[in-house]
Amino acid sequence: MKLLIITDSYPPEVRSAAQLMQELAEGLSAHGHEVIVATTVPAYNLAEGTNAKDMPRDETVNGVRVVRIATLPHHRIPYIFRGISQLLLPAIFTRGVRKVMSTSVALRQGHSAELSRSPQGKIFDFIIVHSPPLPLALAAAKLAKYYRAKFIANVHDIFPQNGIDLVAAWQKPLIQLVFGPMERRVYRSADLIIVPSENHARYLEEKRGVPAEKLHVIPHWIDMAPFDRAQGKSFDGSTKLTTGAASRGNRFRKMWGLENAFIFLFAGVLGPSQGLDMILAAAETFQSSPPLIKNSKDAKTYSPIRANWRIDNTSGQNQNNRDNSSDNDFNNIKFLFVGDGTARPRLERIVREKKLTNVIFKPFVSSGEYPVLVKEMDVGIVTLTSKNTTPAVPAKLMGYMAGGIPVVVAVHRESDAIRIVNEAKCGFTAISDDREAVIAAFRAAYEARASLKTLGKNGRSYLREHFTKEKLIPEWDKVIRGV
Repeated sequence: MKLLIITDSYPPEVRSAAQLMQELAEGLSAHGHEVIVATTVPAYNLAEGTNAKDMPRDETVNGVRVVRIATLPHHRIPYIFRGISQLLLPAIFTRGVRKVMSTSVALRQGHSAELSRSPQGKIFDFIIVHSPPLPLALAAAKLAKYYRAKFIANVHDIFPQNGIDLVAAWQKPLIQLVFGPMERRVYRSADLIIVPSENHARYLEEKRGVPAEKLHVIPHWIDMAPFDRAQGKSFDGSTKLTTGAASRGNRFRKMWGLENAFIFLFAGVLGPSQGLDMILAAAETFQSSPPLIKNSKDAKTYSPIRANWRIDNTSGQNQNNRDNSSDNDFNNIKFLFVGDGTARPRLERIVREKKLTNVIFKPFVSSGEYPVLVKEMDVGIVTLTSKNTTPAVPAKLMGYMAGGIPVVVAVHRESDAIRIVNEAKCGFTAISDDREAVIAAFRAAYEARASLKTLGKNGRSYLREHFTKEKLIPEWDKVIRGV
């Protein structure tokens, strides 16, 4: 099959969507499909030192042809300008793809580029788009019609509703007016809609009237191999490795002067949907007045979400051996943000104003370094603001689980993250609109530090059973061949 994948994010950008789309493209190529990726020229979420200016606009990487199309800025800008920029994406991508493909057809067939603009035969069998941004899905719908291809929408976030949830009241009707008809057109045009959870499928069926037969659930996955190498283990966890990432020790801790700290890590895009103020609230609580919880025997009690499991604090040791003292030294707790985004300047200002010495900001690390970074941390953080009303499966949760560290999850009620953590028995959960419960989840994680290694192992085992690319990319192949 000849496939075109359209996405606004692709490596070297350091985003979960970029990694997911690269693995999908290369995975489908490995299954015998001819894959072309149309993406933007990389400009955002780049690891420090990455030079994207000289990247080829058209190249083949690991068997996948990658075409990069120049667009207007559509990240880290005010919502109104972001909306205008996104509205132009369909025209920019449609024109860009047709130009590239017409040139390719002309060179292959010996015709002029202008004559080959009218498709001769079938250039693509399927056009797949990752959404958001929603306007890219409209571009995919137009290109599918032009090339007489099937159209598959891979819907990660349900826009415009997730955007409406976050803006001021006066902006909500305008966003709905502009993007609502576009959303309906995309769902109507798609031959198939892939979503990452049953909650997504239920929402689209009940709230948007999408026919159930159009919906197919394929969860997001993660490639465990880089994390296995960072852990110093083979894929089955049995063989120790002595070279590569595993041999570098606590490189990031040493580089940032955090060798003896107990670190809560938030790694990724710092944006408004994450509700990152709740992390600063926890940091302020730990710095200003030590939590009252002392040496809890059942730290899970302090999460508002009850689960049918208990944490045994009497066995196991933390993987970084920073829990030898029976007393709680809250001064060694650090909250580490690794990433960037529109929320970062405001968060940094709050940290300065409140003199929070236990909060640290660092730039993105590359996707190759990320598994090493996670391995060195104590607990990963996943947050989503309670303003969200649509289903969500935060991809960073899987990164932490793959890295073998437990998590603190504070998300809205519609997110699947709490269910996953409780099923995996790999962390501490709270609903994000309950400030005290969120802080209690952080406290519980610190109190249970003797058991963190066990929780981390639980997360890795759960991922291997449910969310590896080896299990889920073949599902994409089956769907494509079956449509």
